[in-house]
Amino acid sequence: APSTPLGVGTQVQALCTVVQSQAVLWIQLKSLTFQELAIPTVAITTIANATVANTTIANETIASATIANATASPSRPSTMAPTTTPLPTVPDIPLDFSGCGTTTLCYRDPTNCNGAGDCKFALIGEYDANTTRMMFHLMSNSGGFAAVGFSRDINMGEDDVIACQRDTNTDRVYAKDGWNPDGRNPTEYDTDQTSFTSKEGAYVDGSVMCRIERVLTPSDTAQDYDLSQLYRLQFATGSSRGGQMESLAKHNAVPIVSDRAVNVTIPQIIGVEGKPLIKAHGIIMVFTWIGLVNIGILLAVHFKVVWPTGEWFQGHRAIMLLVWGLTVIGVIIIFVHAKEWVYDKSNHAVHNAHPIVG
Repeated sequence: APSTPLGVGTQVQALCTVVQSQAVLWIQLKSLTFQELAIPTVAITTIANATVANTTIANETIASATIANATASPSRPSTMAPTTTPLPTVPDIPLDFSGCGTTTLCYRDPTNCNGAGDCKFALIGEYDANTTRMMFHLMSNSGGFAAVGFSRDINMGEDDVIACQRDTNTDRVYAKDGWNPDGRNPTEYDTDQTSFTSKEGAYVDGSVMCRIERVLTPSDTAQDYDLSQLYRLQFATGSSRGGQMESLAKHNAVPIVSDRAVNVTIPQIIGVEGKPLIKAHGIIMVFTWIGLVNIGILLAVHFKVVWPTGEWFQGHRAIMLLVWGLTVIGVIIIFVHAKEWVYDKSNHAVHNAHPIVG
């Protein structure tokens, strides 16, 4: 413990190393993050030569006693409080799709799934006009986290995010209010966690689920959007890197985006954006490099004898020129969609291999 006060608001986290044997050990295990709180002023009362008379309690007699100059010390609460706590764990959080489109906002993948056993991802949102708060029910079968981003466009970046995440060490589920700064780096947890209240969480048969109550119009609108406005919803899932983290891990796949801007207070069933440019890029590249390139190689290797007067070369050249042209078109299409060169600094080898190699 520090010998001098840290000051109100100071955050502290402990690191430790656990050794099981000479061959098995864990290093830099992180504790909960604690924050120095203000100590309330408590009056100190001095009791001078007070005498307690004989007292009978439940047929037991306490003899008289004299307390000489006894001083009652103040009751001091712990000055360190964790900044985040796991949600109350429940056996299961059933998904109720009965009100979809009439009383609740719903998204589910696949669209006809009914629960954690067959849903890859699900979101149920219900607005309470009396409290002006939204209740969100999130679920993902990723085993790691389920997240929803509120975005002003279809692209990731500058998005308000709510997420529930599993701690792989304890299987406890944590809820967080997050912020996606640029769409490339991991989603950061918002320093202001006052806009929502964690209700409950569960981890059942590989599915992570939680309920989160969110203020509709928060006081801090820099990273907590006013949900009475229209936003594209982005649905993402991924693995967990442990609990109490400062950010979410990289999502497993390209996030699914709602097909329109949504006011979450209005009951409705949410469709998803088709992303035609990504589909066009994929179709062109697969057709070009798996189909046409192989045909061009086949003509050059095996048709010299069949067409000895040079027809094989004309066919080979025409196909390879077509390959070049379609490749340029495919690259232009994906740049039109992404609007920039996307480079993930968090994992160079894995996440950047496709843009570089093809």
